[in-house]
Amino acid sequence: MDRVSLALFLSLAAHALVILGVGFTGLAEAPQRPAPMIEVTLADRPQEETPEDYDFLAEANQDGGGESETAEIPERPTEAFMPGVPEGASPLQAAPPPGAEVTPDQREAIAGADEAVPAQPEPQPRNPEEHGTPEPVSADRQVAAAAELAAVAERISARYPSKRRINARTRAHEAAEYMRQWVNHVERIGNLNYPRELRARGLSGRVILEVTLRPDGVVHAARVLRSSGEPALDQAAQRIVDLAAPFQRVPEAVLQDNDLLVITRTWAFENGQRFTSR
Repeated sequence: MDRVSLALFLSLAAHALVILGVGFTGLAEAPQRPAPMIEVTLADRPQEETPEDYDFLAEANQDGGGESETAEIPERPTEAFMPGVPEGASPLQAAPPPGAEVTPDQREAIAGADEAVPAQPEPQPRNPEEHGTPEPVSADRQVAAAAELAAVAERISARYPSKRRINARTRAHEAAEYMRQWVNHVERIGNLNYPRELRARGLSGRVILEVTLRPDGVVHAARVLRSSGEPALDQAAQRIVDLAAPFQRVPEAVLQDNDLLVITRTWAFENGQRFTSR
């Protein structure tokens, strides 16, 4: 794909996104990786000297002991965890067994425990708009969008027309025949109107000229690709193109669905006497 086609495709895609109003949903957050963990052992009997060979990491130095041949983490006595009662609160009493008579104090304690448990809110249904779901596009809007895209494509095509290029190496039958007739016409006009300055000075040289034609044969542009080194020869080549224009209409078989035809030829001036196109 050439740069013109790529520019056309990107422009059409951008206008389609703006016109149709395509919505995008947010990406789900990537799961966070757990942070690396380092196992640290609490030392029961810290020592000032650092062991030369250690097996575990701890907050203080400690030489191990015991009869095991393998290094093991020293066990630490655990204490039973007794949740305390907040200041100003009364401890909850155990529920009475079934069939037992409930005292007024027990009723108040049970009622207070029930009130302390907060009620869980009911889950609310999610709004589809929060997910960025695009609204359906109406038929009228689609027609308007298609018309706008067609107008954009036409403007881009006018600014960046496609080109069919032919030169002396072209062998396609239709293109070769058109170029043969084009060269014969250019050489006839060039020799009939050979510049007097070139004859007087006996100038010789070659100019590579690129001529761009519209489908109706009108010259769209003409430029020197490689100069002869002599301004008089370069100007003479371009003047011959102006005198020979307009050319025959370019057949559709030669254009092949392109907007312009580009012909590249070498214009040769020989000893100030003869002009040829190669």
